[in-house]
Amino acid sequence: MRALGVAGLWAGGAVLLAGCGIRLEDDAPRVPLVPTRTPIPGETELVALLLGSRTLAAAASAPYAAGLARQEAVLDAALRERGVPQSLLAAATEPSGGPRSGGLPSGASGSVSGTSGGVTGTPQRADLGALAARGALDALAAVPVAEPALRTMLASLATARLLLAATLKQPVPSPPEPGALPEPAASDLLAAMRQAAYGLEIAAARSSPDPQEKSDPREKAEAALHTVRGWVLRLEDHLGAAAPPRPAAYALPLEVSDNTTARRLIRHVTGALVSTCGTTLSGLSQDPAATRSGIGWLSATARLDRSWGAPWTPFPGLT
Repeated sequence: MRALGVAGLWAGGAVLLAGCGIRLEDDAPRVPLVPTRTPIPGETELVALLLGSRTLAAAASAPYAAGLARQEAVLDAALRERGVPQSLLAAATEPSGGPRSGGLPSGASGSVSGTSGGVTGTPQRADLGALAARGALDALAAVPVAEPALRTMLASLATARLLLAATLKQPVPSPPEPGALPEPAASDLLAAMRQAAYGLEIAAARSSPDPQEKSDPREKAEAALHTVRGWVLRLEDHLGAAAPPRPAAYALPLEVSDNTTARRLIRHVTGALVSTCGTTLSGLSQDPAATRSGIGWLSATARLDRSWGAPWTPFPGLT
């Protein structure tokens, strides 16, 4: 009878724990009849990405520090909301060997190593580009194994790090190619691309050489137009007969009469393309392969937008 009473006590305790929503840490003692926690999808990759994010944020300086800190905070919050144990998140904050200092003594150096965002030593700010490139690879690796609800955020984060590495003249890992998309997403993106091409045609036609600028404004606008036209053709080929008809013209958000207004229009259309790609990504999250193609489109349009002076943001297409 005593044995049965003890067993009943354990069973009752298990019910109470479940009813109160108490979560056991991974390293807690195993108690009979109390269920252990199941790791979330891609937990290993996501915790490693958080470690790399903290390393990257610690190495950053203006104008990137606030944005990289936001990436870290968003990822940390997402893992906490999904019940990742505090012990794992604390390990990402203070890896073995002591707390992260966030900087190196004068004359010291650090280098990127491994495949999980880790570093040898603590990085100098000069290493920010290499850390961003490493972090982009970590984010890309986490996308297909994470739950769908996290994929859009991770795709945007990866794109931001690719852009940061390129801005800092760091050799950039090859981003995914802008690939085939499901028909609704491809149609929406094609409509945005056609509208952007129209705006670029107007901007190029009304631009003129300026001796005070290093590059010819018209030639630069025509190069952007050539790029976007190539994307239009790619999407039209992919959609085939399902491609929507092309409108004869589009309403412009401003009147273009000189180089200044032409540049303003280009900034508007390239920014709109990035926003459209971000919206498109959110509809692809159930399919890792489609999400990868969406990353390719977001990365390509964000690079174009950045080349026209758009500021770096921590979550392009989502902010």
